[in-house]
Amino acid sequence: CIIKKIAHIDESEFESLFRRLFLLTITLANGCLGAIKKGEYHLLKDIAKLEYTQNKVYLTCLRIINKKGHYFFKDPNLYYLLCQRLEDIGDDYKYISLYLAENHLTFKSSSPTLKYFEEINKMLEKFYDFFYKFDKKDGMYIINKKKELIISGLSMLETVPKKEKEDAAPPAIAASVSV
Repeated sequence: CIIKKIAHIDESEFESLFRRLFLLTITLANGCLGAIKKGEYHLLKDIAKLEYTQNKVYLTCLRIINKKGHYFFKDPNLYYLLCQRLEDIGDDYKYISLYLAENHLTFKSSSPTLKYFEEINKMLEKFYDFFYKFDKKDGMYIINKKKELIISGLSMLETVPKKEKEDAAPPAIAASVSV
């Protein structure tokens, strides 16, 4: 039995790969929201395919962390966790996109669900900015905004029409959401 190294991953590429993972996640989020806002639901399946690219970048990042993490990073566990969470977010956008596309569901631009979706996307972008340009004020904003979004999301469940709640929360998403 001969074991050969068939793929070489340069750990110096981690920073650009990690940034790409972040940006792919944001692209998925904004692509999904943009298609919904424009009523171009036929694009959602193509947007969902972007998650496969995100998975490749995610797995490459994890491989670098697992292989060189203790030499390369101050805190490899933090990067590992962030990579996992970004991949989870990408999965959620994929599930939302596919669910809406397959069930031919639509939202009005005045929909509270759509406005909430916009706020979640803004929060993702804000976190990206915070990660690369640390500012204590932005950190506090993110913490407070997260609490506000959780509270408004829970109250929205009580006021949004039943049909919209059912349309907006496919079983795969509802099972993976944690507060």
